[in-house]
Amino acid sequence: YEGEFKSNQRHGQGTKTWKDGSAYEGSWVDDKREGHGVMRTADGTYTGEWRNNAYSGKGTLIYADGRSYKG
Repeated sequence: YEGEFKSNQRHGQGTKTWKDGSAYEGSWVDDKREGHGVMRTADGTYTGEWRNNAYSGKGTLIYADGRSYKG
């Protein structure tokens, strides 16, 4: 993880990269993905809103094969 901390937790803007190469870049609140962010995995890329570490609200998911979902 590279970014901001508060009380020893990810908080603010930052980027976390996992061993498998997946990465999240965006907003963190109390060590959880929260607000706007981009998650890249082998399966595709999600750009949009997060709440409590999960996709929430509006966003776009572009799958590795080129298909996409917006909503």
